[in-house]
Amino acid sequence: MLWEIKQIQSKPESISELIRRLLSTKGLSFDDLSLSQFLKPAIPDIETLIKKANIDGKQFKKAIQLIKKYIQNKKPIVIYGDYDVDGICASAIIWETINSLEGRVLPFIPDRIDHGYGLSEKGLKKAISLFPDEKPLIITVDNGITGSKIIKKYQNLGYQVIVTDHHLPPKEKLTPDALVYTTNVSGTGISYIVSFALIQKKPPSDLLALATVCDQLPLTGLNRQFVIEGLKEIRLTKRLGLKTLMELSGINQAEEINTYHLGFILGPKINAAGRLGHALDALRLLCTKNLSQADKIARELNSLNQSRQQLTQESVQKAISLVDSLDSIPKIIIISQPSYHEGIIGLIAAKLVETFNRPTVVISQGEKISKASARSLPGIDITKILRQMSHHFIDLGGHEAAAGFTIQTSLIDKLKRDIQSVKISKSQLQKKVSIDLLLHPEQNLNDVYQALKQLSPFGPNFSEPVLSLSSLKLISYRRVGATASHLQLSLQSITGQTYSAIGFGQADNYSLTAKKNIDIAFRLQENSYQGNIKLQFVIEQLK
Repeated sequence: MLWEIKQIQSKPESISELIRRLLSTKGLSFDDLSLSQFLKPAIPDIETLIKKANIDGKQFKKAIQLIKKYIQNKKPIVIYGDYDVDGICASAIIWETINSLEGRVLPFIPDRIDHGYGLSEKGLKKAISLFPDEKPLIITVDNGITGSKIIKKYQNLGYQVIVTDHHLPPKEKLTPDALVYTTNVSGTGISYIVSFALIQKKPPSDLLALATVCDQLPLTGLNRQFVIEGLKEIRLTKRLGLKTLMELSGINQAEEINTYHLGFILGPKINAAGRLGHALDALRLLCTKNLSQADKIARELNSLNQSRQQLTQESVQKAISLVDSLDSIPKIIIISQPSYHEGIIGLIAAKLVETFNRPTVVISQGEKISKASARSLPGIDITKILRQMSHHFIDLGGHEAAAGFTIQTSLIDKLKRDIQSVKISKSQLQKKVSIDLLLHPEQNLNDVYQALKQLSPFGPNFSEPVLSLSSLKLISYRRVGATASHLQLSLQSITGQTYSAIGFGQADNYSLTAKKNIDIAFRLQENSYQGNIKLQFVIEQLK
C-alpha cells in the first residue's frame, strides 16, 4: 500500500502552529480573523445563506411567495420527502415551519419498495390523495430534480410544483413553478434555508446537523457552520424523538454527542425505518410531542436496525465470497442477486468498496424490474459513469460518490458488459494511505490532540487528520476483543516515550515481531477506561 505524506515536521510545534499546519495539509490558510471565524463559525443571515449556498435568488423568491400564498389562502400543501435521513429531516423541518404558520400541510414519505427512487408517479398519486378533491401545492424535498416528465404531467393537470433538491441534475430541462436547487448543501440544508425565509428567523438546527453528517456533505463552508451550531443545539435539544433515541443508544446528550454519534449511531437507526419498515415512522419520531409515542417508535427503530445489521452482515459475507470467486476483480464491481434486500444494497456496495477498493454496483434482482445502489471511490464520479449508459435505466439519480437506479432485469447482463468499457486508470484504483503529517518524535501529543479538538468536526473534504510516527520500537502486541479480532500494541519512540495503539479488526493483518521497528499511520483519540483518560493511536496502517 502506497503511503503519501503531505508534510513533515522539522521541530515540535505549539497548538496554534499545529492548527495552521494541519489546515495547510487540507489546502486551507487563513488570516487571524478568518481563522477565528472558521474555528467558531455561526450560521449567517438569510441573504448570506442564499448567496453562499449558490441558490438562484429569483427562483427562491418565487418559491417563498408561492408557499406564502397557499398558507394565506388556506390552500393545501404536500411535502414530498424521501426515505433516508436527509429526506426525513428535510421533511420534518419544512413541515414544522409551515405548520407553525398555520398552513394546511401534510408530509408524504414514499415507500422504498412500492414507490422506488426519487419522485415517482405512483408516489405522487398517493401524496396528493392526502387532500382528496383538492389540488395541493407539491413541494419536493431532497428529490425531484430528475422528475421533469412527471412534473410537467401534473402541472398540465393544474398542480403547482416547487422542487427543492441537491442531487446532480439530468440533461432534461426541469420546469417546475419554482426550483430551489444547489449541490452545496444537503436537502435538509435547502429546507432549512426555505424555512428561515418563511419565518424570518433561524429555525432549529438540530436536524440540520444530523442530516448534513449522515448525507456525507463536505464539512467546509456552510456545512461546517450547520454542524457546529447544530451539535450545540442537540446537546440542549428538547426534541423528544432525538432525546429518546440518544437515551436508548446510551449517548450522553449533554457531554459527548459528536459527528460519530450522528453518522454511526443515530443515523442508522433513523435510516432503518426506510430500509426495512416505513420511513414515515422516523418522521413521526422526530416531530412527536408525545413522550410515550417517542419511546415506542424509538424502540421499534432500534429493533429494525438490529435486524438490518444482521441481514447486512449475512449479505455482505455472501457478496464478498461472490467477488472472491471471480477470476479477476473488475474495474467496477457489479453484482446482482434476487436475495439482496433492496433496503440494504447501498450498505453492501459500501462494504465492497471498502474491501476491494473498487466502485461497486449492487442490484436487488426482481422478476422483471430490478433496483440498484452504487458507491464509489474518491475521484471517480459514479453517477457520471452511469449516465453514459442512461439508455439502460428506467430512472437514475445520485451524487459523485453514490447513485441509485431502476433497470429492466433483462438488461442487467448488458449493463455488466458495457460498464467495464469505462476508462479508469490503475492509479485511481491503487490503495493509498494519505498521511497529513509525519510528527517530530519530540512533539507533545497533548498539544496535537488539543489542536484536533479545535479543528473538529471532521468529515468529507475535511477529514480527520491521519498522523504518522516513524521508527517506533514494538514493545508488545496482543489480540483483544470478544472475538480476538482487534490488535493492541505497546510502542516506544527513540526519545523513550511509550504509546498505546489499537487496530480495530486488524488482528490478522500483520505478522509482527517484538523489538522490531515500525512506522505507524494513525488517528489520535482519547480512550476512557475505568475513569482513566489517556491518548491512544487508532491504527490506519503499519509498515
